[in-house]
Amino acid sequence: MPGLTSQAERASLPDPEGLEPAWKKSLRLVVGVSLVLFVSAFLAFAYFLCFLLVTGSPVRTATQSVMLHPYGTVYVTPTEQRGLDWLRWFLIIGGLSFFATAFLIQNVFGVTLRGPVSLPLSTETVAWKKAVRRVLCYVLIFLLGVAAFSFCYFSILMLTGSEAPTSLANEALVSHGHVVYVTLFEKRLLNWLWLLFGAGMPALGVAAVFSHFALGVKIFSRTALE
Repeated sequence: MPGLTSQAERASLPDPEGLEPAWKKSLRLVVGVSLVLFVSAFLAFAYFLCFLLVTGSPVRTATQSVMLHPYGTVYVTPTEQRGLDWLRWFLIIGGLSFFATAFLIQNVFGVTLRGPVSLPLSTETVAWKKAVRRVLCYVLIFLLGVAAFSFCYFSILMLTGSEAPTSLANEALVSHGHVVYVTLFEKRLLNWLWLLFGAGMPALGVAAVFSHFALGVKIFSRTALE
């Protein structure tokens, strides 16, 4: 069934600006606020990193005993290194989560992130393309959940692991030169989480590119659901 093709027909349609539901405007506002927070966190991370590179000690001292990893060869305090690690992981997970949320809002809820458009959706939209787009979105959200869980799990293991090998906890886990020992099951679970995320994200990227250019599934489109 053909859609609207005439410019006159398109121009005769009412502007949907005033017809858009309030919840769609609220979702768009949430994405905008998230973007501002993400950019602010990025600037804070860049400033803190530069600060550590300038104030770090070129040699190991009693207080500055941890090498700044992986950005330089200066030594900082353990607290400063942990703070930088938390900021870095916040940027990675928070940034990916922001883009996943924006993608979900646009392609599942049909909220255009640049405001309502005056052009209607084509009547030739194919349902399976929407389904493919949503599956890719759900897989991305799942992988982001795996990344967040693996980071939290790794942090817990580093805090609760044994300082010396035991009969049960004899698998070494290393973070910035600090070694703890965990059980074989804990180490294997962590490795599987890392493997799932490390292999899943590139595979998802290839699938998204193939869907966009080969199958014609517009991953990012102006009207969100076209």
